[in-house]
Amino acid sequence: GDHMIVLEVIDNTNIWHRDTTQLTVYPRIPIVVINEVMKDCQQIVTDDVGEFIELYNLDNVPVDISGWKLSNSSSEFTVEEGISIPANSIYLLGRQQEDSNDNPNGGYALDLVYNNIVLDNDSDHIQLHTSLDQLVDQFSYSGELSSNATAKSMELIDPLLDNSDINTNWTVATELYGNYGLQGTPGYENALIPDYGNPTINEYSLEFNG
Repeated sequence: GDHMIVLEVIDNTNIWHRDTTQLTVYPRIPIVVINEVMKDCQQIVTDDVGEFIELYNLDNVPVDISGWKLSNSSSEFTVEEGISIPANSIYLLGRQQEDSNDNPNGGYALDLVYNNIVLDNDSDHIQLHTSLDQLVDQFSYSGELSSNATAKSMELIDPLLDNSDINTNWTVATELYGNYGLQGTPGYENALIPDYGNPTINEYSLEFNG
């Protein structure tokens, strides 16, 4: 919220001065990361039903994402009211929920359908902001990682490390899902296990005897 700070200075001759300033205090930014992205289904299924963006809530409490904004280089989507990500959970967003009759998107079920986000097949920049316009996370892809990710998702290796490093902290999925030969882990933990253990445990306690 907004706060006013008043600074009053008086010297030993009783000469004084007062000044005020306005300060806005923002809430803590939750630890929610962009964890997996499918941007090119290579016409195995059409991109409008196959694309997805997966988020990972690393906090041990639910995170209310009402009013949050998901954007890429060309468009933006605002999350409706009443939406939250459970604690320590993966949350899957996509362009279109599957049709139970023909299962076009490969078998995963979305937690939230977004509108107006169409990912570029070659290079793009994805950002996630809170309702107060605080940057939560961002991810850019291009080059070798992008060119290898056709009919395969791009998976974050370690959510505790910098995910802007596409050369060392992202990889192309290898696990099959659904019935169409797409590769990825939508809605589930990524295939590679982080070197630093369980990413949802971010506090450690050490006890010493003697």
